Amino acid sequence: MSLNKSIFSILSVCLLTACGHYSEDLAAMDRMNRMDTVVPHLIEPAAGHSFNTYLASEYMALAHEENTSYDYKSAALFTKKAKAAQQGKVPPPSKIDEYDLPEEAMKTATMKREKLVSALQTQNTPENYAALARAQVQFDKWLEESEEGHQQAAIKNCSDSFEAAMMQLGNPLADEVNYTIHFGAQDTALTQGSITTIQDVARFFGENPDYDFMVIGHSAYGRDTAASRAGNVREALVQAGVPAMTIRAYTQKEQATFYKASATPTPTAISERVNIILRKKPQPVM
Repeated sequence: MSLNKSIFSILSVCLLTACGHYSEDLAAMDRMNRMDTVVPHLIEPAAGHSFNTYLASEYMALAHEENTSYDYKSAALFTKKAKAAQQGKVPPPSKIDEYDLPEEAMKTATMKREKLVSALQTQNTPENYAALARAQVQFDKWLEESEEGHQQAAIKNCSDSFEAAMMQLGNPLADEVNYTIHFGAQDTALTQGSITTIQDVARFFGENPDYDFMVIGHSAYGRDTAASRAGNVREALVQAGVPAMTIRAYTQKEQATFYKASATPTPTAISERVNIILRKKPQPVM
């Protein structure tokens, strides 16, 4: 990505002619979206769509934008991320070391990514899905524009859009912290990315031992899938050092009595995930 877009255009045209690459995936996703009745980026947050739904929509829009401007390499990258999100595999924010950035931009990129990753780990709740997806995609776009460095207005626009999305995030309650583990389709096994998140949770608990854990499995494929996911996450937390006695595991239906935010779940609100909810233990009344 460190070369000029025009050079990439020439190289990419040759590659596309030879093997077709991303354009077929982008067209297939377009056809799938036309069959849907809801366009994710036009709906209100917390309307029952998963984080991946918003992320796929945002990355697809960016892929089309790059394709229109003849930056085929970037279009291919963002198409790949959109496809992964659509398949239930959460693509992470782009890595800074994959870009050739000026020193000052490198410092800014590091701060932005740390801020974004922190939000993805602790504020990934349904009401924040749309804003988080927007923030992640604008961060990725900002990296690309900053590397190219010749469109200052575009760089500023990406930065402003990123900050605006971050400002829209609602904070969890002071005594509650939320993490989300995503799964693809009927998968129940943890990915390496999921293990990394669990390690982050364990570190948080090590620094804040006055929290209890609630692990909640969700699945549109039935209780067994949800329960298996919750059990696997609970086991991984224990292996990471969290005392088993502090962790309660439920399926979405089982925990409705305990967690009012999901007391009346509907099928459209179910995405393939496990929520890890950490709540401060109640202080004894003196």
